Amino acid sequence: MKKSILAVGIIAVLGVGTIFTSWHTGKAIESDIDNNLSKITDIANKNQDLYNLNITKSNYERNIFSTKLHLIITLLPKDKTEPNEKPLKVFDDDITIHHGPFPLSAIKNGILKPQMAWIEYEMNEETSPKLWKIAGNSSLINAHLGISYGKYLTFKLINKAITLTNNEIDSLDGQLDISKGQLSFEGDESLSCISSTAQFAKLNYALDKNNFFSMEKLNISTTSNNSSNVDYKINIGNLHINTENTNELINLDSDNIENQGNYTFNINRNGNFTISSYKNDTSFQKIKIRKENTLKQELPLIQINQLSIKQNGQLNNIKMANGSLSTNINSIIFGKQNLGSGVFDFNYEGIVPKFINYPLYSNQDMPELDENTQTNMKFSIKSLNWHNEEGDINVSGDIDILGSTGSLLLEDIDQVKSIKLKIDAPFRIIAHFLAQIEKPSDTTVTSEEVNKTSKHLELMASLYANNNIPFITLKKDNVKGIFTDIDYSRDREETYINGNTMTKKEFFKNFFGYY
Repeated sequence: MKKSILAVGIIAVLGVGTIFTSWHTGKAIESDIDNNLSKITDIANKNQDLYNLNITKSNYERNIFSTKLHLIITLLPKDKTEPNEKPLKVFDDDITIHHGPFPLSAIKNGILKPQMAWIEYEMNEETSPKLWKIAGNSSLINAHLGISYGKYLTFKLINKAITLTNNEIDSLDGQLDISKGQLSFEGDESLSCISSTAQFAKLNYALDKNNFFSMEKLNISTTSNNSSNVDYKINIGNLHINTENTNELINLDSDNIENQGNYTFNINRNGNFTISSYKNDTSFQKIKIRKENTLKQELPLIQINQLSIKQNGQLNNIKMANGSLSTNINSIIFGKQNLGSGVFDFNYEGIVPKFINYPLYSNQDMPELDENTQTNMKFSIKSLNWHNEEGDINVSGDIDILGSTGSLLLEDIDQVKSIKLKIDAPFRIIAHFLAQIEKPSDTTVTSEEVNKTSKHLELMASLYANNNIPFITLKKDNVKGIFTDIDYSRDREETYINGNTMTKKEFFKNFFGYY
């Protein structure tokens, strides 16, 4: 609701600014201002079902180069439950409109292009004594709105650095520090094509000395060419998180975080929105994780270098979810050991959104689906790879299932159209990894250490093999390890398992535990 209030309030203020775009012609607008305010109110109230907007003016004073007036903007819920509920006041202050074509205030802000009007706002003590005091007995917020002759809007809001504690906000535990920052956006008067940015040097929150986070160089930008599509980009120079639980103190530090992507959505008159598709890419240059146990013993540092995460999702024509997730790690350092690099690439199709908590629906319930609707669900691991000095571990596979929107339970084996699974995990690659974990203070491990661990793995695996597990073989092309190659299709009576065959009945009895 707070976001809706803010959005309606900002739109109303911007709408008021457009009233004065013809001031440069020298015509008086005084006689028409009430009519224009009425139009803005009418448009705002007809295009949403959340609030009744009301705008009133007073203390109107027109001069040669500027105009001053007082505006009050209130919102009252259309579905109010209390008959005597009072309107919520979202704006109650003076504003100044400087006339074009070259308002001095615009020039002071580095705007040299001709402007029809330049609106300035500075919060005063009377408007909010509490915020005035928090900002050190000065204006917490300063803002301006420029309107060019092409009716292009340029808005900027600048806040002062503040510190908030329980003394200022009753519900706040700990301390919140917000640096000086700014919010800006640009767009045409219809707001159909807009871009916005937000910048803060620092955001810090501390619950106590062992539980806190800090964020430096936060930059957010968005661009939208229509009302249902937005591109965005978020950059964080450094993120630091410290948290304590009963057994350990965890410290996470990350540098150069970038997240960018695109969302396609629809918003209804009640402010509810549905995200029909999304795409985002996230990257971390470096992540350091330190742990300290209750005995104050520092555990080996874990450092993840150049982590990237790419994902996308969309609803298909029967409102099922399709998407993918891809992750790449350049290296993981454990203590002084380089454990290697990894890749994970996963796809899915035809999944009922509620089964995977799919993020394509936001502040409204997902639409009800007919539980008898048939869907073809596919899960695919295109690549799961880990690489170190000894070589590669590779896993790939997919499963194709026919099911209904009401259940994912297999009631008939013919629901499973196909299963494919390949695992190549040589013992020496696993042994090299485990040997490194045992020696975090060293930079390398010896062949003897790898051989010893590999022999131990062979022994453990042979014990499982003796239990007659049909899907695993411990040798492939003279290489010892854990290997699997499964190829099942409901169109065949036989299933291929590691070069051998198995009947459909045997396969499901061993793989799923039933036929």
